[in-house]
Amino acid sequence: MKGRKPKPLATLRLTGQYRADRHKDRENAPQPKPAMPKRPSWLKGEARRTWDRLSPELVRLGLLSELDVLFASYCAEWGLYAEACRQLTDIEACIEKTTNGNQIQKAIVGIKNRALANCLKIAAEYGLSPSSRTRLRVHVGARELDPLEELIERSKAKFFKQG
Repeated sequence: MKGRKPKPLATLRLTGQYRADRHKDRENAPQPKPAMPKRPSWLKGEARRTWDRLSPELVRLGLLSELDVLFASYCAEWGLYAEACRQLTDIEACIEKTTNGNQIQKAIVGIKNRALANCLKIAAEYGLSPSSRTRLRVHVGARELDPLEELIERSKAKFFKQG
């Protein structure tokens, strides 16, 4: 399929972009309930701490379900990035000399950069960066309007917007 990937229905609602006339066909898409997924046993160290720190908040916001295996990848990439940063303490730790005496970048620098790039891509999917968070409008614990109240609120918004 060409073009932009479609946004999930929950994201459209959170960002205030949902329109029944345009997005009604997405109502039948799978919509898993927010739930804490089982932490993968292979997450160790910093990756495991990242999972424990972020996953409860993402579940609370409705952005994480048991189907979201991509979140484990984010945690793993962050753990890899953190370990690379620990090893690269200064500029000398980033450079090695070839047999000809030339200075080149160590492989761990490339690993660190790729891990950070992967983290940034995945983080945007979960609203983990300041810019991606600005697109979300999460109302946790707010009561839902019944259809009549929702219609009245939309009418008010249109009326006052025109004036």
